[in-house]
Amino acid sequence: MRSWQLVGQSQIELQDLPVPEPGEDQVLIRVMACSICSRTDLVYYKYCGLKPHCQPGGHFGHEVSGIVERLGPGVKGPEPGTRVFLRSPGAPGGLSEYCLADPVNIARLPDHMSFLEGAPAQQVPIAVHATRTLRLGDNALIIGAGSAGLQILQVARLRGAARIAVADLLDSRLRLARDLGADVTINARREDVLAAVGDAFPTRPDVCYDAVGTRTVVQQCIDAVRHEGIVCIFGTHHVEERVTLDLLQWEYKALTVHMANEGSTYTRQEAMRMSERLLAAGHCATRPYITHVFPMEELPQAIALLEISPLLYPEGDPAAARLPDREALKVVIQVAPGAEVNARGETFVPRGPLVG
Repeated sequence: MRSWQLVGQSQIELQDLPVPEPGEDQVLIRVMACSICSRTDLVYYKYCGLKPHCQPGGHFGHEVSGIVERLGPGVKGPEPGTRVFLRSPGAPGGLSEYCLADPVNIARLPDHMSFLEGAPAQQVPIAVHATRTLRLGDNALIIGAGSAGLQILQVARLRGAARIAVADLLDSRLRLARDLGADVTINARREDVLAAVGDAFPTRPDVCYDAVGTRTVVQQCIDAVRHEGIVCIFGTHHVEERVTLDLLQWEYKALTVHMANEGSTYTRQEAMRMSERLLAAGHCATRPYITHVFPMEELPQAIALLEISPLLYPEGDPAAARLPDREALKVVIQVAPGAEVNARGETFVPRGPLVG
């Protein structure tokens, strides 16, 4: 089978590997599509071998949709032929024609969703878990209107947030946030985020979400949230893993800070089942923010489109300031023919580049 493997810093190879054999508590998935995580995948690609957690064969290609091919010995799970999306695949990664998966990481893909739409659905359970502390009637601020922030927005609205503000650098993404239910949008390039938040929420937001993953954004969340409020970190801090924060400020404001990712099998199972129901009911969607689809052979071109992100550089690096704004939001790799068609025979066509 064909499989893209990360082999060195900014180096990938399309290799011919054997189809993996599912062992106990494993399921073999025939991959139909894999979207590119514009944070984790690209950081592993850019910093492979330079950071301890970015190594060849690592966490590269993890947003997967496909079809259950075969169950390992003793596995009780979805029957072969079931359309699914994964929270995270096993070996040899999701940019392959086949991969292994733990049953806890498998959820059914609704009939109305194509595999192209199903690949980035792995962010839905993370958004479900991220918003677990949001209460009915809370006001929320989301900094970052990439696919993660837009998914948090959808789930926060479902959980009953009274008012939601979204901040980003690009007007195109803020327009999309408005379409998905944001009450207030803030262009962080032109506006003072904290001042704009103060205008939108005179008593400050109850919950703030870092959906970017930089030290400036997490500090903005801490500054913006009300006393005894909650800060949730969704954006993975891969580039600058160590962030210095003022714990006296935390103490003074009596803040609660938590991560978006699930920390146990139980919480992952719970988030996956809730995500299945939300997607099946049409309450959450990935379709609005998928801008590009590339065939498997063109993964290098897809990476080239995304690797100009300033988020791949430490804050203050002059190289980041010279990069153009990205017109891509979520990019999906079509691994197998038919990934664009849902179970009803309807074809998904991406919206195309966002210009902002």
